[in-house]
Amino acid sequence: MAKTIYATTQSEANSQLKQWVHEVDTSQYTNRGKLTVGQYIDYYLNEYVPTRNVAPATIVNYRHVLLNNTKEIADIPLQDIKPDVITKFFATKERMGKGKTLIKQLHTVLKAVFNVAVDEDRIPKNPFRKTTVKTIHLEKEDRPAWTVEEWQIFINGTRKLHPEFVDLFQLMACCAIGSAEVLGLQWGDIDFNKRSYSIKRNRTQYGIGKTKNIYRNRVRPLSDFAFEILKEVKEQQEAWAIAGKWKDKTVIAGSPECSVFTERDGTEIHVLYPSRAFTSIRKAMKLPVFNLHKVRKLFASWAQELGASTFETARMLGHSTPSTIEEYYTSISDQRMREIANSVGDKFKEA
Repeated sequence: MAKTIYATTQSEANSQLKQWVHEVDTSQYTNRGKLTVGQYIDYYLNEYVPTRNVAPATIVNYRHVLLNNTKEIADIPLQDIKPDVITKFFATKERMGKGKTLIKQLHTVLKAVFNVAVDEDRIPKNPFRKTTVKTIHLEKEDRPAWTVEEWQIFINGTRKLHPEFVDLFQLMACCAIGSAEVLGLQWGDIDFNKRSYSIKRNRTQYGIGKTKNIYRNRVRPLSDFAFEILKEVKEQQEAWAIAGKWKDKTVIAGSPECSVFTERDGTEIHVLYPSRAFTSIRKAMKLPVFNLHKVRKLFASWAQELGASTFETARMLGHSTPSTIEEYYTSISDQRMREIANSVGDKFKEA
């Protein structure tokens, strides 16, 4: 390691050299450039994050949170960011009436930005280390899952108001998969002979993406009810093509590359339509507040009511589990997973 020191006197040069040696010895020396916080945030968003395994939707969220909420510190040199600056910055946000959710997101993402700056020797320490700003813990929603009776009311309402989504909602519920995952399903992911399915991708407004973790990207058994749903959906889709309603000539109805859920003409269902329909039906039927993303919670709640363990339920939902649990639990047999799927599927079938 070498450093050129410029000084007008020998005494000044010795002083600077002593300070530099001290910084090196105490791990405080960094390769300080002239970047401002704003410039470094631009680098983080445009050059650093894209090289990581980060979902496009997450990058969009990072960009929104950082670029719209860091103007107060954007022009400050990166090496001049200290704990007191961060403390004042967040105090200003609170006085401006910013919500807890936004402040928590800003806290998390900005802290990550400075962690990268430390790793790259841009700054000696993360200014969040000694700041008086504490991590905000938001209260989790404790809304109970719908009962079987409430789900029946919802499905009856769907049959009247949005019949095109009955099968989609039922499959999401009885297979414990999200809307992005169900929209990403293709017929090649369904094995009717083995009565199983694979979650390999999701489809959001940002395009086709990967599943969140290895536990979701796996083969899972189809309950009898889910098998019936998929069989009927495929027959209906092929009937649309025979009737001449299929306009998408790039893919054959029912082929491995074809999406499981499509419009009647074979085009993709807009990713926002299911969620909008779900909300409108819920309100029309005067049901308790619940959203499409929480439909998986129904499976979890009902599965445990029927005796499934927490570990079994987590694996059915595709959640990763702590390593300590993995050490003490053996893997779930396909037969046991099928039993759980069938037990919960029977309850959904009642609707």
